[in-house]
Amino acid sequence: MKFSLAMLSLLSMVSYTKKEAPAPSDEIVLGHIASLTGAIANFGQSTEKGVRLALMQYNAAGGFNGKKVKVITYDTQSKPEEAAATMTKLITQDNVLAVIGEVASSLSLYAADVAMR
Repeated sequence: MKFSLAMLSLLSMVSYTKKEAPAPSDEIVLGHIASLTGAIANFGQSTEKGVRLALMQYNAAGGFNGKKVKVITYDTQSKPEEAAATMTKLITQDNVLAVIGEVASSLSLYAADVAMR
């Protein structure tokens, strides 16, 4: 039950970034942006620990339809311009299916603007 609630919470923070279906793969790649450094790093660091724990448990339980889930994390440095830049990188270079975070709403607005384009 705890695991299901953790995954539900995790998925509720996800912003979908793809406009078309991703190519078939052996793994599902998600992105995560968080303030790992800077003024609000305590929030981002806590979120990162939660994401890693949920990922470990989820993959240990078989992943999603037998596919392992991978998360690529970038530090927004608690800066709006980095939130936008890291979101851009996850979408355009890493080709992630979805993005988790940023938990700081002020930074989420900058990242969301990029994700909606």
